Amino acid sequence: MGVVSLWDSEVKRELGTTTDMDTVSRIEALLNREEQEAEDALLRIYGVLPSWFPEIVRVKVMTTLTEMLAEGVSIDFLVSETRRDPSLETQVPGVVRGPASFLRAIHRLKAIALALKLDRDEALKEILGPLAATGVKFTQGRKSNSFGPIRKAVRKLLTKNQKLTNDEIWETLKKHPPKGWDVMENRLGKYLSGPEGKELKYRSFQNVCSSERKKLKKG
Repeated sequence: MGVVSLWDSEVKRELGTTTDMDTVSRIEALLNREEQEAEDALLRIYGVLPSWFPEIVRVKVMTTLTEMLAEGVSIDFLVSETRRDPSLETQVPGVVRGPASFLRAIHRLKAIALALKLDRDEALKEILGPLAATGVKFTQGRKSNSFGPIRKAVRKLLTKNQKLTNDEIWETLKKHPPKGWDVMENRLGKYLSGPEGKELKYRSFQNVCSSERKKLKKG
């Protein structure tokens, strides 16, 4: 079941028979809230993800968390369950409509949590499989701090001045965006548009800033 389908009925109720700007804003707020809840769950379950963590896996995890939260599973339950001994039986909340799919998803979340306790190369093998991990290493090179263009730009700005606010960083990127990226502000909201259809919503951008601040403070 896709993320969009989970919200389909609620979105339809919000839209009604109109498509005015107020309705678009309400739908955007709804989706932003959904994304923020998933981001919060991701942070509480795994902490700040390492820079080498595959983006494609992060997106899949976010989708899984979004679906679970939309069904009514609490973040506290997800945190508790992913930290439990894997040998213990997983308890399925009564709100879950597909127990089998839920158990598979919890297993994947647990596997990633266990993998993150390993060193980088071993973790990648567990998360992606040996061949996929080799491909990631090849594309990333051997740099230990291999950031995406946005993350790299944010870190560079914060390295110069850790007191910069998210809005100040955003305004700086508007004037000097990373190559291939554009800073967008329109009726769809604020987001970064990159190559190959990539997008980074403002809420996720804020999370990137927060993540990089924490890393710099830790030294």
